[in-house]
Amino acid sequence: DVKSANVKSLLTAGMMMTTIKLWIIFFMGFLGIYFIISWVPSLFVNSGWSMSEGIYALTVFNLGAMFGTTSIGLITTRFMLRWPICLFFTGTAILMIYFTILKPTDLMMLYFLIFIIGLFLNGAFSAMYAVAARLYQSSIRSTGIGWCAGLGRTGAILAPIMAGYLVAMGFSMYALFTVFAIPAIIAAILIITIKV
Repeated sequence: DVKSANVKSLLTAGMMMTTIKLWIIFFMGFLGIYFIISWVPSLFVNSGWSMSEGIYALTVFNLGAMFGTTSIGLITTRFMLRWPICLFFTGTAILMIYFTILKPTDLMMLYFLIFIIGLFLNGAFSAMYAVAARLYQSSIRSTGIGWCAGLGRTGAILAPIMAGYLVAMGFSMYALFTVFAIPAIIAAILIITIKV
């Protein structure tokens, strides 16, 4: 029904809270991913490594994303979606905070942590599209997923701006990882409240 496929249909009494939670989770996911995509190479350079080493870190993050998306896809065939997604978002937050505490100076350890963060963060985020597809009935599904992705993208816009301000305020590469662990914590809390 084309008439029902508008944003108002996502905000009916029965769907409003679920829709708002999904919008927030997508926003938080984009915030975390685009912080790493837009800032990791520069943060590496600011911390004394070469730009090529920073770019390689981004490659490692994307390699982790490939494994994360595949692994959560396999896991969610056996479990309810919310539990693996919550676990992956929580794992992301723990690893990012650990990154701050450990302050690794060994390049291989840095790459390993960024790889695992990429695995957990991108795995959790990619599964959110399946969550949205499952929660919205077929008549409003494309509208629902479109609004989740569209509003979530504001996180992709804000992440580099936020990180830039924090760097200007004197935050180190290590401290920034804890700041951007907060969105993953919020996403983990919210997904567990959605019955999917």
